[in-house]
Amino acid sequence: MPLFTAYLTWTEPVRMLLSAYDPDGQLRGSVEAATSPLVLEMRGRNEGEWRFEITPMDAAQGPPHILVVYAPAGVVSSGTLAAIVTVFLAVVLVIALVWSRKRRRTANPRGEGEPRSRPRTP
Repeated sequence: MPLFTAYLTWTEPVRMLLSAYDPDGQLRGSVEAATSPLVLEMRGRNEGEWRFEITPMDAAQGPPHILVVYAPAGVVSSGTLAAIVTVFLAVVLVIALVWSRKRRRTANPRGEGEPRSRPRTP
């Protein structure tokens, strides 16, 4: 059984890196991908306070993202957990995308890339 499983999801097509550091500060694992979600499963007995680092690889600033860390208690099977987390992340991602588009429309009600009309000069 894993010590924990970390799930990272984001809203835009950006390559992301998820790294996990154990309580001693040692890098214990990392995973990188251009599509969401990333899943990092850690095994072992190194319990304590872990640190996670999320790095956008091909953008100066990363897109909005969500990190969920699950430490199993042994009651739920990993297949059921994966299904629950996948549905949760999909719902959160849809909400983030809708919010992001609504925010862009509010900032520029005419739409992105549309030229602004100029007042006519006599």
